[in-house]
Amino acid sequence: MLQEFQDNLSSSLVAKKKMVKQELNNSFKTLNAKLEFIFRREQNERKKQYSQYCEIFESCYSQWQKEMDRVEEEDEKLAAMTHKQKEIAVLNRMTQNMAVGTIMSLYETFMQNVESLAENPPPLDESEEQDETS
Repeated sequence: MLQEFQDNLSSSLVAKKKMVKQELNNSFKTLNAKLEFIFRREQNERKKQYSQYCEIFESCYSQWQKEMDRVEEEDEKLAAMTHKQKEIAVLNRMTQNMAVGTIMSLYETFMQNVESLAENPPPLDESEEQDETS
């Protein structure tokens, strides 16, 4: 009877051990399945967010690139306009200097003629003399 009791107890412990082992394996399988599900869901969410980020970044980058191209074009236009204005200013300065030189030359000639007339007045004609006396 003691032997039977020991065998019974032993088989009962073995059965319980198998049942605990089976439940433990089932728990691990369930846990593993849940973790895989969570991992896949998180991975899909990361992919989705990365895709959205890429779309936003790409549109922002293309807009920035367009603006940079426009700024470069405007810089080139501004540089060209500045160069043209500098050339025009140089030409205006040269023209002004030439005009001032011509005016100075005319003024000197005029002053010489005035001095010459003041020193040597021309003789009056008879018709001019009669106009003065009347």
